[in-house]
Amino acid sequence: MSELELDADLVEVVLTEALESLESALWTLRAINHGAQSPEVVASLFRCFHSIKGNTAMAGKPRVSRASHRVENVLDVVRSQGRPLTEAEAKALIDVVDLLHPLIDGEDRPQVWESLERSLVHLEALFQPTSRERSGLVAGGQGSEEPAPSSDSSSGLPRSASLDHEGNDASVDRIPDAIHTKIKVDAQSILDAMTVAGELFQLDERLKYFVAAVPAQARSEDADLWDGLTQISRESASSIERLYDQLIHIQRLPVSQLTGPLERCVRDICRETGKQIDFVVQGRELRIDKNVIQALKDPLMHMVRNASDHGAETPDERRAAGKPVSARIVLAFEDTDDDILVTLSDDGRGMDVARVLRKAIDNGLVSEGAARLLSASQVIQFIFRPGFSTASRVSELSGRGVGMDVVKKAIGDAGGTIETSTDLGKGTTFRLSIPKLGSPVVDGLAVRSGAAVYLLPVKNVLCFMARTELTPITEPHGQVSGMYQGRVYPLFHLPGEPDSRRLRNRHTIGALVEDRAGRRGIVVVDEVLGRRRALSQQITYEACHVERRSNVAILGDGTMGFSISIEDLLSEKLLLSSRGGGAFDGHEA
Repeated sequence: MSELELDADLVEVVLTEALESLESALWTLRAINHGAQSPEVVASLFRCFHSIKGNTAMAGKPRVSRASHRVENVLDVVRSQGRPLTEAEAKALIDVVDLLHPLIDGEDRPQVWESLERSLVHLEALFQPTSRERSGLVAGGQGSEEPAPSSDSSSGLPRSASLDHEGNDASVDRIPDAIHTKIKVDAQSILDAMTVAGELFQLDERLKYFVAAVPAQARSEDADLWDGLTQISRESASSIERLYDQLIHIQRLPVSQLTGPLERCVRDICRETGKQIDFVVQGRELRIDKNVIQALKDPLMHMVRNASDHGAETPDERRAAGKPVSARIVLAFEDTDDDILVTLSDDGRGMDVARVLRKAIDNGLVSEGAARLLSASQVIQFIFRPGFSTASRVSELSGRGVGMDVVKKAIGDAGGTIETSTDLGKGTTFRLSIPKLGSPVVDGLAVRSGAAVYLLPVKNVLCFMARTELTPITEPHGQVSGMYQGRVYPLFHLPGEPDSRRLRNRHTIGALVEDRAGRRGIVVVDEVLGRRRALSQQITYEACHVERRSNVAILGDGTMGFSISIEDLLSEKLLLSSRGGGAFDGHEA
């Protein structure tokens, strides 16, 4: 039976299950390399490959199924002997896993099949040397689906399971458990459900608004009705919050979706270059939004490839430098309240800041005079310029000056930031921060500027001050800042009323705000409306012939305002009438 003759949804389900089993096998093999040895570990591996065998057979991939069966045979021998896997056996299994992954994922190049056959023969040779003479079940020409003869009983490996006339493993149950426990949900269906949840939230906020508007006399006249309404409002809000949490959880994927390909990339580079690299992943248990995974996928591949190919030294180079023979690359994920933080560090060569600066001067990116004024952190920023590379060689892997500019753009497009630090001879560290996607319901402080309403995040507002407590100061460069309690901060005026008029109005209010980086500023507004929960939605509009995006906040009474990002505000990314100046964290007057 060909894959085209199968139901497409069924094929997707069983292949997804096969890939998950492959990832589980990889996890187990990594645990073995770190000293985890027990009969249950081998049994777990056996179950993984048994599942892969059955699922790929059902998906119309009999060659992959037979290859998985050969691995299953080997593991059955180890299992029956009751012994642990050796380090060499675990490494050989990892090589097979790396080659099975693209074949399950749809790749069908002859070179991959040939590499898989060599890896399988090597794996079998670890148990029975004469297995090199056995004709492969996978080899036999591109597209060949004829099963090879089963192994001789004297080899120590079990005979291959019989294949039916369609090339599928007849010993496999036709309906795997995954069919009964997983369903395919279109991404648009999730978005539609989020929209409906948003509509429920708005209805609940309207209910709260009208309940709060009931006169005190009416409440006392029918206390039971009032108590019932308030209870319904509280329970409704709680249910909607849980609904959002569930919908958000559905859209999250395990970090292994990112790390699996990266680990294979490192192993490939080690095979091709002879390097020894320990690739360590921290925070592997996290689940993050699929859009964040998509945003990180290509940037991390560029960075890990560069760290492995250019950052990590060869064993001889590391010995000469007094370092451990194996280089170490650590990829760490951290889930904070607002962001996903990703740190990639290595203990390799590090970057030569002087060399980067010389290359920048040679490329005309900075003059000799200006170059002398740059700090090391500023010089490192040149690596993110298009086409910039200090690599002395161009390999098949990297060194062509393509990548780091793409990395910065991709992270920036996702609303994130990237920081770099390096120490020549000791290694390099990249720190990425990407806003994590959560509930569109925001908790903020509603303020009015002229006729416009804005929502400031509660967590970013430190305090409010009366206009009389704020002293305008004209900086030497002509911009106006504000002095509050002896410190000077940049002033930001939200659109709604001319700035000069607002500064003369003694009834205006200042909000001292702080972003995640510790930068501070004062936002001048006309009125504080109070704490509000609102539904934030992104809209696209045109201004000055340029397409722009902004987040609008819909309040409970139906008022539409703008949801403000303090990070964007202090970075002057929004279309604000800023009159900033001075240090962002405030400086002494």
